[in-house]
Amino acid sequence: LDNYNASPAVDVARLFVAALVAFSYPLQCHPSRNCFLSLLDQCFSSNSIESYPPALLPQQQDHSTSMVQQQDQNEELSSVVTKGGFRNRFAHSRQARRLTTLCFLFASLLIALSVESLTTVLAIVGATGSTMVSYVLPGGIYYRLAPPSLIRSCALALFCLGLFVMPTAVCLIFVDID
Repeated sequence: LDNYNASPAVDVARLFVAALVAFSYPLQCHPSRNCFLSLLDQCFSSNSIESYPPALLPQQQDHSTSMVQQQDQNEELSSVVTKGGFRNRFAHSRQARRLTTLCFLFASLLIALSVESLTTVLAIVGATGSTMVSYVLPGGIYYRLAPPSLIRSCALALFCLGLFVMPTAVCLIFVDID
């Protein structure tokens, strides 16, 4: 908004942009922190996959299962999660949550102070986020969950394409092509 002439309308717009940033940061930080702490728990956990409750492990879909049996499995899963049987230890640590939030805030501050143009930040977010959502996640999830077939092979190809496109796009952001 620096490109516009100084006027009351532009000042109000700047105020609204500042409020948008201030109020949306916690909405983005909270799930990011939970995801990060969950990843930490998975990386440093001594538990193997055999120690997880059976209801939480990926299973082949059985179409012969009755609706009552599926409902019982869902109730078992929710009782396991709500009773604390499948909680990660980092997510419940107040100290870990505070430290992670401070690290996120400090990293955001460093980025905000070092980047002169928001264009670079948005380009990196677009190159990583959109590639992840469009290529990597759909391909990886479908490959993981689908039975062997031609479409599953295509999903793997989509996943690999995303893993190639993402770093290529990020590198091209910093390469000056003139």
